[in-house]
Amino acid sequence: MSAAPLLKFDSYGREVAVVPEFGVYPNGRLAIGFIDLHEGHYGTLTVNVPSHRLHDGEIFVKDWSENADLSEACVQAGWIELTGAFAVTGFSLAKVARLAGPLARHAERVGVTA
Repeated sequence: MSAAPLLKFDSYGREVAVVPEFGVYPNGRLAIGFIDLHEGHYGTLTVNVPSHRLHDGEIFVKDWSENADLSEACVQAGWIELTGAFAVTGFSLAKVARLAGPLARHAERVGVTA
């Protein structure tokens, strides 16, 4: 098994070091969580919006509330690329992104596709 890449960023004044963990939503879409190396589960980058279509290789990103710092860190580090598309989910917008950089390479190494 290939070692997961490490993402380090500042989260509300505290340095965080996380690694990605892949899963699958009930409808088969890719779920991406992150594990803090010191405290366990950190957050989930993705959100499932079954009523909206995605193209191959795309994910919905949850970038509101507790996930704002995680999604921004992924964009800044080149781990995801926002497409400019989005889905309305209640009072929020789920942005559409593609995996990029170290996250895309890790997904490919472990046989995961969006």
